[in-house]
Amino acid sequence: VMEETVQASSDEQVAVVGFDDSLSMAYAGRLDELRAALQSEIDALPGATKVDVVGLASGARLQSATPQEAAQFLDTLTPVPGVARLDGLLGALQTLGDDAASATVALASDFTPRFLKAMEAIPEPVTVAHRIVVPPAEVDQIDNVTITDVRTTAMAKGALRVTVSVRNQDTVSRDVAVSARAGEHGTTPESVTIAPGRTE
Repeated sequence: VMEETVQASSDEQVAVVGFDDSLSMAYAGRLDELRAALQSEIDALPGATKVDVVGLASGARLQSATPQEAAQFLDTLTPVPGVARLDGLLGALQTLGDDAASATVALASDFTPRFLKAMEAIPEPVTVAHRIVVPPAEVDQIDNVTITDVRTTAMAKGALRVTVSVRNQDTVSRDVAVSARAGEHGTTPESVTIAPGRTE
């Protein structure tokens, strides 16, 4: 979780919260841990603060909400297929204009290499005023691979061809066995190695 204060021009207090709801956040309980850490930051905001919340992968957005409404909206965000993007967060900041004397910006993410690269491309330098590091949960085994699409693509000689897309949101390559079943009939598992952040 990172916070920054951006100077603007009136007396209203505002906050913009960017929450990474990409699939990688489902790894090792990151989503719940960062949500809890961010919740404490939202609870500390003055009651009159107007809060914007942006889902960085889903694009979901809540505008001009109270801290309580923002906290409730944060609870509705769940991991979705796709990668975290800064577009929504930067758009929310641009709409502030002259309506706020200062904006508290909170960004909650696992900061994958791709996301950090996107942050480096922001023309305006970002100064981090406050940082919270949430230690990873201790787990025996994590399944951070998900099926993102299933399609029937052809029928030939009484056989149905099914195309399955599988995404690896882990930080290391994963070996996956994929099979299909319809009633009592099933296919032989097909093994595939998927690189980090790739879909096969």
